[in-house]
Amino acid sequence: MAAQPGPTYLPYSPQTAKAHTIPVSSLASHNIHSVRITWVDLANNTRFRVVPLSSFQRLLTSSRPGVTITQGVFGIVLAGNRVAPGFGPAGEYLYVVDLDSIRLCPYAPGHASILGWFQDKTPAPGRALGTGVPMCPRSVLKRVIECALSVTFWI
Repeated sequence: MAAQPGPTYLPYSPQTAKAHTIPVSSLASHNIHSVRITWVDLANNTRFRVVPLSSFQRLLTSSRPGVTITQGVFGIVLAGNRVAPGFGPAGEYLYVVDLDSIRLCPYAPGHASILGWFQDKTPAPGRALGTGVPMCPRSVLKRVIECALSVTFWI
């Protein structure tokens, strides 16, 4: 039997797709010079802010380690580069990094990627400081998973 040309792809399973989280303290030893603070917006576009490793390490020493992002980021519509009604340029969220999500970027040598959680920069009325914002994509996903796990049904 002749060999098949090209790579052999395996179906996804926890055994074939392993995330390699690394400690922040080992970034320099992996020759990382930049960290991509990454989020996925509501239109399913991956966005990121690239910061030098030295700036990222300084950021981690703050009381709320994260970067500010305009609230309008949730209203960006790619068709015509417009902002959806109800969103504007005023107001900021704090995107707090999640150290459990840091990964090396195999597609970008010298870069690591980290996810985070959107929080109110200043507490909104009725919410405590550090509370996630309702539109945070990761918070929405977490709520959906919790809801799905709470449902039981028989087939």
